[in-house]
Amino acid sequence: MNRRGWLFFTVVILFAVCAAGYGMLVILPASNSVDEPVNVAPELNANLTDFHHSFLSQTTRIRTALLTTADALSGVEQGDPRLDVILRDLYLSVPASAGVCYVQDTGVVGRSAPLASLYSLVSRSELKDINADSFVNRSVLFVGPIYSPAYGEVVCFAAPIYDSANTYKGYACIALWPGELISDTSFPGSRSYNDTTYRPWIVFTDGLVLSSPSTTYVGDNVLDSATIRRGVSESVIRQILDEKEGAIRLSASSGRIAVWTTAEVDGREMRLILSTAELRSDIPLEPVNRYSTDVHNATANLYLYASEHGQEQTLAELANPQGIFASEKLRYFAYDFNGTSLYDGFNPQYAGENMLNFRDSYGLRPVATERFRAWQGGGYTYMYAPVQSGEPGLAVLCILYVLPVDDTWFVVVSQSILDHTVKIDPSKRNVVLSTVHNASSYILIHGKEAAFQEFMNPDSSLLADHRNLFAMNYNGTILMDVLNPEMVGADAFYFTDMHGASTMREIAMLGRAGGGYCYLGVTNSTTQESMICLVYVEPQGDDWCLGSSIMLETIPLDGWQQVEDLMPQVM
Repeated sequence: MNRRGWLFFTVVILFAVCAAGYGMLVILPASNSVDEPVNVAPELNANLTDFHHSFLSQTTRIRTALLTTADALSGVEQGDPRLDVILRDLYLSVPASAGVCYVQDTGVVGRSAPLASLYSLVSRSELKDINADSFVNRSVLFVGPIYSPAYGEVVCFAAPIYDSANTYKGYACIALWPGELISDTSFPGSRSYNDTTYRPWIVFTDGLVLSSPSTTYVGDNVLDSATIRRGVSESVIRQILDEKEGAIRLSASSGRIAVWTTAEVDGREMRLILSTAELRSDIPLEPVNRYSTDVHNATANLYLYASEHGQEQTLAELANPQGIFASEKLRYFAYDFNGTSLYDGFNPQYAGENMLNFRDSYGLRPVATERFRAWQGGGYTYMYAPVQSGEPGLAVLCILYVLPVDDTWFVVVSQSILDHTVKIDPSKRNVVLSTVHNASSYILIHGKEAAFQEFMNPDSSLLADHRNLFAMNYNGTILMDVLNPEMVGADAFYFTDMHGASTMREIAMLGRAGGGYCYLGVTNSTTQESMICLVYVEPQGDDWCLGSSIMLETIPLDGWQQVEDLMPQVM
């Protein structure tokens, strides 16, 4: 069937969720033989319905946008300027995407948005093997999760492109982080509304994890990993994977239960699982006057110990609850340069797990950033650690210091900055993202120089919603800065944040790698306050990028506080 005939033919089937009083088998890990009905609260079933609807709505929206793009590309050849415009329109229509691209029938990326994104993802994964036969009787392919060093675990949708003679010309592709497949803010497990009562999972029927409360597990198989199951028996997991819907008690000791239903996307069946977890007690906030040098000194001491005693003895000492590194206030970590956890002061069971895809409350990958810092020789970085007790959407703002021990592993120490938790505002991600996307579209239409002139015009309404926008080439030269026009022409590589870290160099390297988010610490010279900012960067060509930042927290320069860190259990 011609793919164009499928363009707007999308079928969404909402599966019925079993009622609260439905009699389901209960498998208790202790005996695996006790049958009891599970008492499911009506609101849990209601939220499963929301979860299911959210997932299907988002995948339908993405597929429809992709099919529209593939249809528009049917008469566009490589080198045609319309190619950039069409891909940019798709990218802007799904702002949470990692990138979009046009892949030629040879398997080579012909063009992408942002520029230079997804090239390595396509060339090093099963995406390069997609051809005309892949789309027989299928309008869209759903591929993944696929691991990429640049993006972590992503999923991809691909739609074929045909010319007017119905000859296959290649395909259009969009890549997303799996968590973006849950978009509805009314659902209490989605990333934009971090309710701590519910834990959403999406697992294929073979056990492959598509989405989980901890992005660390995406791409792993729940049947093969006791770490993922966390005490839930394999027989319980298999019952969930074998039956299309139901309710079950996950653990006899904790009393946690789960409900699940089934969804299918482009021929791939998966289980949408919603579980309740025991709530932890409220975080005891115990402010102690400590300056950020404490975390630096602790890391330096750990580095000296590791250099003298070696990795094995160091890890044993870190694990010793009465050892020299035992602390109620600091958390210690060790990783190899592949991102594998050697020791985790929050969750020791993570040892042996690759943590590069773990995300904090603002969706950033702290371990990937720490590895980058280690490559640079060490330094400070930040993390918003999610809190899974009390009011939804809370996080602990942490400062971390990183030092490489040698060329195979590095160590990290973390401490909390404030004497209180902070409320996460996911809309700030969208503010900087939209600012850069809108500016990029304007540049594409009007040209770089004319766009810069318009951006810098204080009377322009183009950036009325958020005026923090800058451009920098990959040599570190500021090309445009709306809020600080006097900085145009300056070499930003000489700029450091309040802890001496060359964050502007990181921004340039982030742009060169395809773009993304990072944190920036700055000091207000007038108020003497420290500010933690969220920055979004996107490449605009082979040698420069656009960026926008927004303030997240304000901290008095002499008021850094230490509180007891509590990294939540993610299951």
